Amino acid sequence: EILNAVRDDEQRKPVYYLYGEESFYLDLLQMNFTRLLPVELQDFNLDLLYGSEADPQRVLDIARSYPMMAPFRIVIVRDFSKLFRQGAGQDAAEDFLTYLESPNPSALLLLMDQKPLHKGTRLGKRLGRTSSHVYSQKFSRLPDHKLPEWVIDWVAYSWKKSIHPEAAQVLAHLVGNDLQLMSTEIDKVCTFVDSQQEITLEHIKATTNLYREYSVFELKEAVFARQHERALTIMEQ
Repeated sequence: EILNAVRDDEQRKPVYYLYGEESFYLDLLQMNFTRLLPVELQDFNLDLLYGSEADPQRVLDIARSYPMMAPFRIVIVRDFSKLFRQGAGQDAAEDFLTYLESPNPSALLLLMDQKPLHKGTRLGKRLGRTSSHVYSQKFSRLPDHKLPEWVIDWVAYSWKKSIHPEAAQVLAHLVGNDLQLMSTEIDKVCTFVDSQQEITLEHIKATTNLYREYSVFELKEAVFARQHERALTIMEQ
């Protein structure tokens, strides 16, 4: 949804504030944002900065500058909250508030962080809600019980294939909610099945290094030890 809007000149907003503990989505969006500019135009129109190292005023100066032979320039700030470290805090926040009132229409400012700015601050309130100039979205860690559904959706989205629910369930148990690792395992199995449309449990067994056969004795030990998640995984396999 975000990427579709960004690619549309009329829907694109000048500022995007994306945050949350699920770094998989943040990394994926950063990669896709950079691809909005052709590679040959990125040297002069794409800046990647880190809040722990960047100077707040420099970030704003770059955001206010105009692109060179490109439709717009992209400024990405990772660890955005660290930009307001001791000595730069209040004044820098006010400067950003001023920019948000009248952002450069020829720039796309992408602010990214794991934790949001405190909602009690003016800048935190301003960035915490979507408005005419700002798009704001949080990406939380995916609960374990939603992982099989995510696997099914991601296989369909990224590979245009289907995966049997049983195979999705086992893969979810094996990998856990590390979506980056999950994406890698999905890429591996989808490459393995090649032209076949549906991924089955047998494909997971053949391609996933995390998969192994368990014995009934290991299941019994896990139950007696009250290791519920491990017992479920062993039972599935």
